[in-house]
Amino acid sequence: ASNTNRNFTENPLERLSSGKRINSAADDAAGLAVLSKLEAALSGKEQAIKNAADGQGLLHTAEAGAAEVSNILNRMRELAVQAANGTNSIAEREALQSEADQLTAEISRIADSTSFNGRAPLSGANVDVQAGASTGENINVTIDAVGSSDLQLDGGRVSFDTSANARDAIGVIDAALEKVNAVRSDIGASVNRISSSIDHLSNAAKNTKIAAGRVSDTDVEEETTRLTKSQILQQSSIAMLAQGNASKGMMLHLIS
Repeated sequence: ASNTNRNFTENPLERLSSGKRINSAADDAAGLAVLSKLEAALSGKEQAIKNAADGQGLLHTAEAGAAEVSNILNRMRELAVQAANGTNSIAEREALQSEADQLTAEISRIADSTSFNGRAPLSGANVDVQAGASTGENINVTIDAVGSSDLQLDGGRVSFDTSANARDAIGVIDAALEKVNAVRSDIGASVNRISSSIDHLSNAAKNTKIAAGRVSDTDVEEETTRLTKSQILQQSSIAMLAQGNASKGMMLHLIS
């Protein structure tokens, strides 16, 4: 009886010290199976959140680069409008052209050097973000390239040698701006979609964690009651055993 009571005492102690109701399959085999599934689901959701955050990182990096390209194009348009004025001297046109050429090269540099985890999204990207723990729960992110050649700014299309060519260049730059704005709009839409996915995953992970806790966590009040009861029973057994031994000793003494 003493050994049995000791076992009953040890189990509540283990649960109270670990904070877990299930410490081995012997505690609750069915509960352990449920807990394993919940923990696997939680792990998958937490990894999906990290994946989605990486996807957002890629998009934010691309947006920063695309915003700079947009700023450069606005400056190039300003130069083109200035060059379209028929009063410009040859020297002034050459100076305007030199700056425009440098800005065109800078756009290509930004597209090539904007990088996230080894990827250059502004050189064109098609990425599947695994934003869920199951097959098919992915978000496709597509980013069109915005290098100078992709925006049709190369090949002498931005020429300020004459007022007429400068006016044509305004149209070329406007088309480039329109394309970059479309890219930025797509990036923003993808960011919002991934943000919604992260919110959903976070709530799902929170609920899964709560469910797992209900299965695995110790009910402190219940286990404390069990421990107290077990200790009382154990103490009673010890007292009864001691009393029995004392009675046996007294009988032997009387007999002798």
